[in-house]
Amino acid sequence: GLASPSPAASEHGEGVASPSQEADPHATGLASPSPERAAVAPGGGPDGGSDVAADGAAETSAADQAEGDGADGAEAKPDQDGEKSEGSDAAEAPVDDPRVAVRPKEEWSSLRASSPWSFPDAPASEPDGSIRLRVFDGREEVLSVSVKESVLVLGASLEHAHVADKTHDSVKQQHVALLFESPGNFSVQAIGEISVSAIVSHPQVVSVLRAEQQTLPPSAPMPAVLAMSEDEPLRLDQQRCCFMLARSRLVFLLDLISSPRKEDVAAKKTDEEPLAKAAA
Repeated sequence: GLASPSPAASEHGEGVASPSQEADPHATGLASPSPERAAVAPGGGPDGGSDVAADGAAETSAADQAEGDGADGAEAKPDQDGEKSEGSDAAEAPVDDPRVAVRPKEEWSSLRASSPWSFPDAPASEPDGSIRLRVFDGREEVLSVSVKESVLVLGASLEHAHVADKTHDSVKQQHVALLFESPGNFSVQAIGEISVSAIVSHPQVVSVLRAEQQTLPPSAPMPAVLAMSEDEPLRLDQQRCCFMLARSRLVFLLDLISSPRKEDVAAKKTDEEPLAKAAA
């Protein structure tokens, strides 16, 4: 339901392409960012110069780098205690990490009422938690959150966000919202400057997924799309499901690739049992 981004590169920023002006005949209300905004060079946004952290990532060579990294079954980056941080074992919450933070689950619903950014109307159903938002710093997975809310706000602090990216001052208090639409579609709404990209643009993330023996969809290198607050939400899919906030180095992956984890399936079954008994 989204207009597809143009493969043409932005005239002002490396690796960032402006979306196509042609409307998708199957569009459902979600569109690519306006060409004027997508062509803004990093640092040119109205918020005082937040830049996209896609520095040095050459889109045309990303697939080759991913192949090279994945062939070795890349290991996770050691943590401060000298132990390897396995991607699939990243903590849900709370986390004690200077780079990220996550709001206590019991306080997630209260953010809708106190948020400076206006939440959209809730959809007919909520996500079932089988999809995870995974956060990577290089090969290290620093956070993994099961998506169970129709709106998940990311920003610089937990005062106005569900998940905080604390790695760079360019990240705003509320920077982007991950939106769920029935039946199972996700999109990102920029509040600050974001870059939306394909998995193959992040070879270190690719190497982690391959080490987990995940099957990646066939994909050629795709240019990243720069989005600003004035733009329409951008639909995420298996090919393009990564995004970064301003000049932060963290990569947020909405994991539409991996099979549901056993613990997520068990949790979903536990949540559904009371409803089934009530219906009976």
